[in-house]
Amino acid sequence: KLSPIPAVPASVPLQAWHPATEMISKQAGDSSSHHQQDITDEKTFKALKEEGNQCVNDKNYKDALRKYSECLKINNKECAIYTNRALCYLKLCQFEEAKQDCDQALQLDDG
Repeated sequence: KLSPIPAVPASVPLQAWHPATEMISKQAGDSSSHHQQDITDEKTFKALKEEGNQCVNDKNYKDALRKYSECLKINNKECAIYTNRALCYLKLCQFEEAKQDCDQALQLDDG
């Protein structure tokens, strides 16, 4: 028998604000659109992760799996997404996929 589903914590990486760097990128001119794309990707990533977490809370593991997979297309370096997706795979009895995500999370955690 499996233990109850743990709560999926939401995490947000903190970033330091560097006004000098921002000033340089504004002077460069071409970084502005790239920076906006990064912000858009970050917001999309966060929204998808939160939606995935809500799906897990609702025991809707297939939809959560899709949300977490979309997150990984934006940022495949986030350990929590692999562990969250592994949980979904476990609940869907897709054990090999769960193992692969756990292995990936461990690799990222070591690096």
